[in-house]
Amino acid sequence: MNKNNGPLNCEPMAENISLAWRNLSYQVSGWFGSGKKSIMKRLNGHVTYGSMNAFLGPSGAGKTTMLNCLNGTLRSGITSDSEIYLNRAERNQTPIIRFVEQHVHETIIARMSVREILHYAFRFKNPMSQWNRMNQHILSVLNELLLDKTILDNHFEKCSGGEQRRIAIAQELMSLEKPTFLFVDEPTTGLDSNAALLVTQCLRKLVNNSRLTILVSIHTPNSDTLALFDKVFVLAKGGVCIYSGPPNDLRNNLKQKIDDEFDTDKPTIEEYLDIACEGIKTFSLAIGSKNVRKLTDSTLIEQHTQLDPLVDDLKFLQNGIRQGRKKFSSVDFILQFYRLMKITFVAEYQNFLIQYPFFFFLITVIASFYETNMTHANVCYSLESDDYLSLNMTCREKLYDEALTDDYRMHQMFDIVLISLSVLGMSCLFFHPILKVFRNEHRNQWYSLGTFFWAFLIVRCIELTILTGFIGMISYFSIDHLYVDNNQLNWNRFGNFLYFVLLNNFQQQSIGHLLCLIFLGQFEVSIVSSYIVITCQQFFTGYMFNPYKMKNIPSIFLQMSEILSFKTVPNGLMYTMYGLDRCDDETTISFVLDDFGVNVDTVYSDSYFMIINIVIIRFLVFVLMIYHFSGIFRSKRFVKASISDAIKCIDYGKLTNQKEEAIDLSKTVRIKKEDELGFEDFARHKIVVAWRSLTLFGTKSIYEIRSVEKEGPNSKQILKNLNGQFRFGTLNALMGPSGAGKTSLLNILIGKSKTRLSDSTVFYLSKFTPIKVCHLKQEVSSHLLPAIAMKILKELDLVDTKDTYVQNCSGGQRKRLALGLELTSIRMPNLICIDEPTSGLDSSSAQVVVSCLRQVAHHHNICIITSIHQPTAEVFSMFDQVYVLAKGGVCVYSGPPSDIRQHLTKVSDRMDQDDIFPVEELIKYSCLSYDDPSVQDLVRLTNEKIVNDNPYFIK
Repeated sequence: MNKNNGPLNCEPMAENISLAWRNLSYQVSGWFGSGKKSIMKRLNGHVTYGSMNAFLGPSGAGKTTMLNCLNGTLRSGITSDSEIYLNRAERNQTPIIRFVEQHVHETIIARMSVREILHYAFRFKNPMSQWNRMNQHILSVLNELLLDKTILDNHFEKCSGGEQRRIAIAQELMSLEKPTFLFVDEPTTGLDSNAALLVTQCLRKLVNNSRLTILVSIHTPNSDTLALFDKVFVLAKGGVCIYSGPPNDLRNNLKQKIDDEFDTDKPTIEEYLDIACEGIKTFSLAIGSKNVRKLTDSTLIEQHTQLDPLVDDLKFLQNGIRQGRKKFSSVDFILQFYRLMKITFVAEYQNFLIQYPFFFFLITVIASFYETNMTHANVCYSLESDDYLSLNMTCREKLYDEALTDDYRMHQMFDIVLISLSVLGMSCLFFHPILKVFRNEHRNQWYSLGTFFWAFLIVRCIELTILTGFIGMISYFSIDHLYVDNNQLNWNRFGNFLYFVLLNNFQQQSIGHLLCLIFLGQFEVSIVSSYIVITCQQFFTGYMFNPYKMKNIPSIFLQMSEILSFKTVPNGLMYTMYGLDRCDDETTISFVLDDFGVNVDTVYSDSYFMIINIVIIRFLVFVLMIYHFSGIFRSKRFVKASISDAIKCIDYGKLTNQKEEAIDLSKTVRIKKEDELGFEDFARHKIVVAWRSLTLFGTKSIYEIRSVEKEGPNSKQILKNLNGQFRFGTLNALMGPSGAGKTSLLNILIGKSKTRLSDSTVFYLSKFTPIKVCHLKQEVSSHLLPAIAMKILKELDLVDTKDTYVQNCSGGQRKRLALGLELTSIRMPNLICIDEPTSGLDSSSAQVVVSCLRQVAHHHNICIITSIHQPTAEVFSMFDQVYVLAKGGVCVYSGPPSDIRQHLTKVSDRMDQDDIFPVEELIKYSCLSYDDPSVQDLVRLTNEKIVNDNPYFIK
C-alpha cells in the first residue's frame, strides 16, 4: 500500500512539492513581550502532492504547533526570518485547507445522528445547485473511509473512537471540490492498535491516486501504521527535527549517524522517540542530548541540500499561509438558524428542559421563606401630609406595612440575584462548548462569522424569551400579587413584570457571553467572574441599601452604575408592584418608591437606555469573536533569506557542566511499621485474586444467576470462560482491541456487574488480608479538584508540581496525582485497577507513568492492574504480567512479556524473523475473531498454562 519505495527516495521535483518550509521558528512571549520561549527552532522540510506525512515526537516537541503554523492558524509567533513556500500552481496564498482536531467529540454535536452531521456539512460546503448530489457523495466518502452506510442512523456519541475520527474526517471531505491539504491532529490517540491502523489505512486510501496532501501528528505508531506514511518527521523536545525521510530509512539513518548498539526487539521508531525525549538540554554530560544535536545538525544540512535548489521554483509567501474565510450568505444563515434551532430544542433538548424544574424549584423555595401576605401592605400616603390617605391608622399598623414591604423587597432581591446568577452562569456554560464547534467549522470554511453570530443570537434570544416567560409566571404567581388588583389578573402589571425580568435576563446572558470570550479557554475563570459581577451589581441595586444615601460611596461608582443600568430592573419591578395602577390620585404617592429612590417619570426611559447597553455588550461580543476567530489581527510579513545566509545554525543555548538533578524514586515519604513490612515480605508474589470459568453476559436478566448452558449458544457473552490470577507486588497489563472486554473485566474485579456473571464463575481471594480495592477511570479529571496539590509522593516524581494548579498539570502528571491521592490513606489499597493510564500520552510521559506504577507496586506490595493500548517496547517490558484479551472476550496470553515470543512460536513460524516484534504480533492475533483456528489454539494453550501452573490457590 505504501508508495514510498520509489520516487520519494529520489530528489523531489519542484512541480511535485505542495508545501515547503525553511528556517521555520516559533516563539511565545510573556506579558508585554517579556520572557520569550522558543517552541520550534529552524525547522526545514517539504511535502509532496499525493503523500501522507507524519509528525512524531514527545509532548512539548511542537507537533501541533507545527501543524498550526503550516495551516495558517498561528502566524504572530512565527519569526520574521521563517520561510513558507507553496507550489506555483496554487492560485493564491489561500489554498483549500481542512483541519481535523484531536478531540473530535468537542467539535461535533454528539447527540446528532451521523446522517445529520454529514448533511449539514455538505450543504454548508457546496452551493444549493449541487445539493441533489449529496447522498451520492456521502456514500462515496463513507466507502473511502471504510464506513458502512448503516452508521448514518447512529448518533455520533454512540460510535466507537475510531468511527468518530473517521466521521470527523468525512465531514471535512463533504465539499465536491477536494482540499489541497488535510491536517489531522492525533487521529490515533486513545485507540487500540487495530482501530489506529484502520484510521491510518483510510487516510492512506484518500491520498492514493489523488493530489491531496495529508499531514498528521501522531504518537508512537506501530510498525504497520508507520509503514503507511510516505514521509516521517521526528521532532525532539526543544522543537528541533532529528529525522526527515521515508520510514523504511529510519534504521539505516540511525546506524550511520549514531554508533550505539540498539535492541533488535525494539522498533526503530521507538529508539528515535527515546532520543527525542532527551531534547536539547544544556547539560554537557547528557549523552542523549548529544545524540539529539548530532541528528538535528545532519537533518538540517540534508534538508537544505534538498530544498535550496528548488525554492526559486516555488512561491514564497510573504504573509505566510492565509486561512480562507467564507463570506456571509443568506442561504448559510437560514441553514445555520434551522440547525441551531434543531440542536437547541431537539438534539440537546435535555439542556433546555432541565432549566425549567431548576427555576421552578428555586423560585418556589425562595417564596416559601416569606409570608404569603407580604403584598397586602397599604403604601399610599398624601403629599400634603405625612398621614396615610383617608385612613386613621396607628403607628403599629404603619410599622407592620413597612415590615411587609421590606419582606417583599428582600424576596425580590433573592429572586433577582439567584435568577441572574443562574442565567449568567448557564450562558457561560452553554456558550463555551458551542464556541469549540464554531471555531472548528469556521476555520474549515463552513460559514462566515456573521452567519453564526446572528443565527446564534436569534436562537438564544428565542430560548431565553420562552424561559423568561416561565420564570416570570412562576415568580408572579408564587406569591399573592393578585391581591393588589382585588384577586384579578392585571395584564398591565403582569406584562410590566415580564418586561423587566426579560431585560434583566438579556443583560445577564450578554454579560455571560462577553465573559466567556474575555476568558476564552478558561471556563472556570469565566464562571467565577460571573459570580463577582453579580455580587458587584447588588451594591447598586438598592435592595440592601440606597446607594444614593450613602455618603462614603465615591460618585464615580454611582455614575458607573447608572451607565451600566444596575438599578433599572429593580426600579422597574418596584414600580410595577407599588406604583403601577396604585396611588392614582396626583396628591398621593407610594412611600415604598420614595424610600427605594424610584423616579416614576424615568422608569421606562431608563429601560430604553438599558436596551442600548445590551446592544453595546452584544456588539462587544461580536468584536471579540472577530478578534479571536477571524485572524485579521495576525498579519505578519516574512523575509526571504538570500543564498549566502540560507543555512542558519540552531541556537542550542550555552552548555554548562551543571548536572541535572535526579529524583530518587526508591525513597518513600511514608514510614511503615515492622508488622506491615513483615506481612509484605510474607505475602509478596502470593495470589491476591484469581478467577476460573468467568463468563459475563452482555444482557441483563430477571435472574440473579444464569447458566451458560441454559442461555444457549446465541446468548451475547462479553467474556467467555476466562481463567487467570494476579499477585501481590506486581504490575499487570490488561491488553486487547476495543470491544474485547478489558473495561468489563476491570469492572468485575472492583465488584461491579455481579448479576451478569454465569453460575460457573468462581473467584478466589487472598485469605491473609482483606482486599481494599481502588479504581481510577481513564479520565482522571473527575478524581481531582482544581486546587493546589501540596501532598505529593516523591516516588510518583511529582515534587516539581507541588505549587501547580491541577488544571495546569500535564496528562501524565494528572494520572500520577490521581494515584497519589489514593495512596495518602493510612491503610493503602492493595488492589488498584486503572483504566488506560497512558491514553493520550507520548512515549516519554507513558514511560514515566508506568515506571511510577511499577515502583509503587513493588515497594508497597500492591497489585496494580491497568488496561493499556499500544504500549512501546520499553513500556511493555516494565510489566510483570500481561493478560491479553481477544475479540469475543477470550484470553490469548497470560504471563510475563519475555515469554510472548515463545508462546507465539507454538502457533506461528514467523517469530524467527528479525523484523517481527512479539507484542505487535500478539496484538494482531487479538484482533482476529474467536472463530480463527490460531486464536482458538492460543486460548487453549493459555488456559492450560494458567490451570496447570496454579492447581491450588492462596497458599
